[in-house]
Amino acid sequence: MFENNDLDPTGLGTTLYLNNANMTLNVLAAVNALPGASGNISVDPMFVGPADPHLAATSACLGAGTATNAPKTNFEGKPRTAPPNIGAF
Repeated sequence: MFENNDLDPTGLGTTLYLNNANMTLNVLAAVNALPGASGNISVDPMFVGPADPHLAATSACLGAGTATNAPKTNFEGKPRTAPPNIGAF
């Protein structure tokens, strides 16, 4: 499954997805059309700051994750929100 990820290519050119068979996809719709892929977005995640990887209150990643196969807690050991955010926090 490849669901509910933020594929922000900032600083990486235009590549959103590159698998180990060297298939490169640059269009979000093509990524979400892959078998087992859905709900992926491509936006600036809007972190609080350069040294703070938490999501800002206006981030499109807030509540845009999936609980499927996700840990019950975030990176800091806090319970995940419902629906969960995209990312470690």
